[in-house]
Amino acid sequence: MKIHNEHLLKAFYEHKKRNIAIFSDIFYPSLGGVTFVVNNLANALIENGNFNVVVVTGDVKGHKDNVPYPVIRTKSFPIPKAIGDSLPLPNFDRKFKKLLEKLNIDIIHSHTVFGIACYGNKFAKKHNIPVVFHGHSKFNEEYQAILKCKPISAIVARRAFRVVNKADIVVAVSQNTKNVYKTQKVKRDIVVVSNATEMSPCDKNKAFEYIEEKYGIAKEQPNVMCLVARIELKTKNIDFLLDSLEVVKEKLPNFKLVIVGDGKDFSALKSLVLEKGLQEHIVLTGQIKDREVIKYFYKRADLFTFPSVVDNCPLVKFEAATQSTPTLAIENTGASEEIVDGENGFLSRYNSQSFGEKIVEIFSDKEKLAQVSKNACSSLGKTWKEKAVVLEEIFLEQIEKKRKSKAFGKGYKKSKTYGGKAI
Repeated sequence: MKIHNEHLLKAFYEHKKRNIAIFSDIFYPSLGGVTFVVNNLANALIENGNFNVVVVTGDVKGHKDNVPYPVIRTKSFPIPKAIGDSLPLPNFDRKFKKLLEKLNIDIIHSHTVFGIACYGNKFAKKHNIPVVFHGHSKFNEEYQAILKCKPISAIVARRAFRVVNKADIVVAVSQNTKNVYKTQKVKRDIVVVSNATEMSPCDKNKAFEYIEEKYGIAKEQPNVMCLVARIELKTKNIDFLLDSLEVVKEKLPNFKLVIVGDGKDFSALKSLVLEKGLQEHIVLTGQIKDREVIKYFYKRADLFTFPSVVDNCPLVKFEAATQSTPTLAIENTGASEEIVDGENGFLSRYNSQSFGEKIVEIFSDKEKLAQVSKNACSSLGKTWKEKAVVLEEIFLEQIEKKRKSKAFGKGYKKSKTYGGKAI
């Protein structure tokens, strides 16, 4: 077991505020949606001032945390060839289990369905404290894309939904996700709380200068698009996007697409770009960890192209909006929620020809694009602090329900207090 900012756990022992433990198998050094949501929510909850917060996750050899809140990492087994990933083993970590017993946890906010999350459910049941499950994934589509075998992915997904059903309430990041959970017989109440972003607007001149100097895209270059994503051709539908660019190339030859990210298909993507003769139009940056630099790509782009049909509520949509860059997504998907076509973003049918034609249409009306860009910023550029307020109401409601039950806090040796008053 490792503890980051151990001195901050004193607040959990004093228990003058409500204590929340965020359980997630996925956390730094892994970069991606779940990690960013966990980190941003932890920061927002602390800033709001109503909760003490600790993140509970697995240890990753060689990683040192650099966050302002406490992080407890249980023993883990490294997963071969998976950079930054590990298999948490909380049941085999005596010190970890002993520490959790001392923390006076009032509620568990779970973000995954693996070892850490399962232990959180077990711990909550023992102590009769509520669990809020945060649904980032629809499981079925994601597991099928990863495992490449429909029968096996269906079995794994069913197991995931069993874990979800052990929570007291489920927070889905989109209506699309909620609908899938309902079809998979999730029996718990499901509320929709969409994602947000911690990003703030960056300086336009600085962004344009950086992109020109680093990647050779002139400040005067029109029709610049951007994609920030994990490089997986099928899962993120990047091959579909390249197909659509063949349409764009015919009708609007003066364009650029910057793809920011790395992943298992990066080499395959480079080959596909050459195969399609798009090397003069596409810039591949590889992985960029600096969040301030990522802002520059959003700001430089006139349009954020996001063709994924499996993402539920992509953070990148909100990040782009903070830089006044609207998103083009596929209609009737999780990514398309909160986007009104032609008002605060753009939608296309799930067809590469249609997607390409939509891009051409968007760039043919600069005045409309400018207005949609402004609307994207005002309607989608929501902060995590705003979302944390909504989640706090859910947490408090669940705590109150358990508080009224006779068995609330059963198993703790110490009495629970808020501000010195027993409850």
